[in-house]
This record gives sequence, structure tokens and C-alpha cells, in this order.
Amino acid sequence: MEQQRVELANGSFLVVEPHPTWSKVEIDRDRIFDQLRISGQDPEVPFHILACVRSCCEAGIEVLRAEGLGDDLHMSSDSRWYRLMVPASYTDQAVQALAAAEQDSDFTQLVLLNRGLRAVTAKDPARLTKQGWGPWHLDASTRVLRNSSKDAYDYEVDLDQCNTSAETLDWIIQIAGKTWGDDQTVSGLVRALNDILEPQAYLCPRGQGAKLTKKAIGQLVAAAAAEE
Repeated sequence: MEQQRVELANGSFLVVEPHPTWSKVEIDRDRIFDQLRISGQDPEVPFHILACVRSCCEAGIEVLRAEGLGDDLHMSSDSRWYRLMVPASYTDQAVQALAAAEQDSDFTQLVLLNRGLRAVTAKDPARLTKQGWGPWHLDASTRVLRNSSKDAYDYEVDLDQCNTSAETLDWIIQIAGKTWGDDQTVSGLVRALNDILEPQAYLCPRGQGAKLTKKAIGQLVAAAAAEE
């Protein structure tokens, strides 16, 4: 039977080879692994990304095990691909489980984050600042936003720890609580995160039509401070 190959949202491919008795269902990440190297020269994909790869595969397997397929699964994997052999009658369930686990995973969030970084740093791959970012500039080689103002002492916001809406908001709240976290600093960070991560599109997709404004983030920070 003919092989089917479908591209998922993060750029990986779902490959299905149906057979009369068994089917091969595979996640192929070969293409996007090269994109995860910001500088284009990193010899290895960072460990935290590999951990996300493993976790999203395990999530798909747990769904299938819950459907009673535990003893009938044959698995093999590498960082760049994940292959599952399932009884032909369970092909559709395997496709749905692996595709959902891949697209909803932290790994996919990291891929999208890196896309944003590449787009923002296209003109200057090492360091970048933009109008409206205040004291913040981006160092793409280490994936951090750095505040080099005198009082901040090179404070860094780690973009690899901005994989969810909650993590991103936590950084903003931390900065707002600093003695040097004035309005310009907080609003500059919000604009920088908004430009790089596009949080409405990637981190909280239900809010794609919303705008992350200084007033809105100020209300969130005030509410969080009131609860502490």
C-alpha cells in the first residue's frame, strides 16, 4: 500500500505505511532538527530539547496504552524520528495519538520559539535591540534577553524558559518586582517578548486576536502582587 506523508504544524512529518496486518506510523523530525541550531554551527541539539522529544513520544504511547494496545506496540526511536508498529486495525488511533502528542508538546513550542528567534535576528544573528524594547537586547547565541543597564547588572531572561504562557508571565512579574523594574523596563520586556515569541499566536493560540499591551500586563502584575 502507498506511503502517506503529512507535514505537522511544527514542521515535522507524520509518515504512515499501511500493510494488511501491521502498519508503520512514524514521526520524522529530520528537517526541523537542523533548524533548531540558531547559529547553524552547534554540533548537538541542546539536551532540554531532546528531553521534550522523548516526553511527547511517551504522551502518544500513553494514549494508545489506555486503549488496550500496550502488548501490541513495537517501538523504536532516535532523536530525529519515532517509529511505531501497530496492528492494521489500530492505524487511525496511532496516527491521531502521535500527531496530537507531537503538536501539543513542549518540543513544538521550542520549535516555534526558535522560528521566532530566527526571524527577529535575521539581520543581526548575534545581538539585537529594537525600538520600544527599552534597556533590553537579544543575544541569540545564548537565547537570552539581557538588561545591561547600570542597576540591572546584566540581568537575563532565559527564552528557553518561556515555553508556556505561565512561564512567560512569571518572567514579567519577576522583573516588575525588581527595584529597577520601572515602567519603561517592564513595558520594554513585554514588547521584546511579544516581538520574539508572538505569544498570542504560539503560547496561547486562543488569544491570537488580542494585543499584549502595557496596561493589560500592568493589571496582571498588580493582581499577582495582591495575591502574594
